[in-house]
Amino acid sequence: MRDAAAAHDRVYELPLTERLRTLLRLEKLFSLVHEARAGRDEASVVTALKSLIDIFDIVTRIDVRSELVKELDRIQVVLAELANQPHVEGSVLDATMTRLQGLMRSLKQPGYQPGAAIRCNELLAQVRQRVAIPGGLCAFDVPALHHWLHQDPDLRSAALEHWWADLAPLEHGCAEVLSLLRSSTLGHTQSAERGFFQYNNEGGHPLQLVRVTLAADTDCFPEISGGKHRFTIRFLAQPSTRERPQQVIGTITFQLQVCWL
Repeated sequence: MRDAAAAHDRVYELPLTERLRTLLRLEKLFSLVHEARAGRDEASVVTALKSLIDIFDIVTRIDVRSELVKELDRIQVVLAELANQPHVEGSVLDATMTRLQGLMRSLKQPGYQPGAAIRCNELLAQVRQRVAIPGGLCAFDVPALHHWLHQDPDLRSAALEHWWADLAPLEHGCAEVLSLLRSSTLGHTQSAERGFFQYNNEGGHPLQLVRVTLAADTDCFPEISGGKHRFTIRFLAQPSTRERPQQVIGTITFQLQVCWL
């Protein structure tokens, strides 16, 4: 199955379960970490630190490891039921199952505590205390951070790598779950007359993720709301950020993926 979105299209997603909301937030934060790690300047390093701390705060507030294990286990059961289906390619299914089992082993390894390297680091503890304060990471607030930011860039990169590596099993598990879910269905062309579209779930399967894909030159954006059994999409235009968005009056053509697994 292919992703419905071409590289130049814009994709908007609405998670319909709390578990998926958490995974999508983590995906975004991990993306920010990797983008920032590629930079060597102070601003990039601080962005990476803030993103790592946000990830740490999520995994300490929510037992993400346990949630991922449950989701991966559920997906394995679903995939195992497909083994005898004639339209399923056995080699692809076997490779996916092997990958899922490896992720499960990583997450279940004895003593693994996501974020332990961050929890035990004094510098990051100071940054966590100040990061929520506007401008709270100034040199006079956290001189230790100011000192560290002027160390050898290779040492800073090694530290970021160490802190990320401690969270890597979560990232890999998150990426696998989201990839399988996004590829669970193909996109279908739909039309929203006067900028409005409603979907009623008549298949009986609890929906997990809604994906709306618009061509890059579409001058509006979707506002998706609803739940596992029904959702609506309103397409809004906002010519100026000084004004409130308004529902478009024309017909909008888009690609819709309603994902469940």
